[in-house]
Amino acid sequence: MSLAPRWSPRHRVERGSVTVEFALILIPFLVLLFGMVQFSIWFFSAQSGSSAAREAARRSAVGDLSCAQLAVNATGNAELVQGGVTVSRTYYDGSYATVSDSTPTKGAGQVAVGDNVRVLVRYRTMDLHFPFIPIPSAGGVRAQIVESATVRVESVTANTVPC
Repeated sequence: MSLAPRWSPRHRVERGSVTVEFALILIPFLVLLFGMVQFSIWFFSAQSGSSAAREAARRSAVGDLSCAQLAVNATGNAELVQGGVTVSRTYYDGSYATVSDSTPTKGAGQVAVGDNVRVLVRYRTMDLHFPFIPIPSAGGVRAQIVESATVRVESVTANTVPC
């Protein structure tokens, strides 16, 4: 009696099925894997953008940064940036509970302690350009990060100007 496997015609038909099944599983697996990598990059960049906006707003609240220093500070705190970082600082009356784009702003020399300062940080993050993998966008721009922070003005100095 031989211990060698017996091959029947049925086994010949199934040859190569493992390769086909592997190919069918590999494509969705790679899309899922690369999607997680791309989203992780975007999420890390969004968190660093939020941190950059909060730090710039805190420093603006005490009149610590000029407009040029504000841009350098926010750029240094933002991670995985492609292109430049755009930073804006706007002052609002402290009587507004929430601040939006339609809230009236204050100009230079009108800011007082108790008003609000809003810092907006905007930049594009690293995009790996994987096909079929969506990435969050802001304002219709793929892979754009837009973060803002609003704090109460604690000190008015010569640096307390919108930019």
